[in-house]
Amino acid sequence: MSSVPGVINGTKIALYLNGEITILSTNLSWNVDHAIRDTSCREGNSWASAMGGDRAWAVSCDQMLAFRNDNGVIYNAIPGEAAILEIISKFIIRQQRVNCVVSFKNNPSFNPKWSGKAYISSVSIDAPNEENTTFSISLEGTGEWKKSISGPGA
Repeated sequence: MSSVPGVINGTKIALYLNGEITILSTNLSWNVDHAIRDTSCREGNSWASAMGGDRAWAVSCDQMLAFRNDNGVIYNAIPGEAAILEIISKFIIRQQRVNCVVSFKNNPSFNPKWSGKAYISSVSIDAPNEENTTFSISLEGTGEWKKSISGPGA
């Protein structure tokens, strides 16, 4: 079956934390929420009314948990790649914000990307019997979630 113009293959989009790609990713999602404030009053003839409130964004990603060898040496400290130990050590233990970018892998020119600062709010590991061990991370944005264009001059 041929591809449909404009439809994006999900494997082409990746999560970057401080410029490092999250490795062995299997799922990525992000959402933007807009809280609505109730402004209903008696004078509204029992019709609800509302106005815009705060906006928030979040990103979540699932990765496979992998080791370099059978001795249990985990993928760690690989330049350009963020694995679970770095994520926990750098961003949860030290309570540091992270530059979060959702973009096409290898940042090709003139493609959309979304970015903002976030805190990693959770990391969880799932090790089901006779299945791949995975880990999940959740990020909560602080400030604006910006869309821009990637590549030179962007």
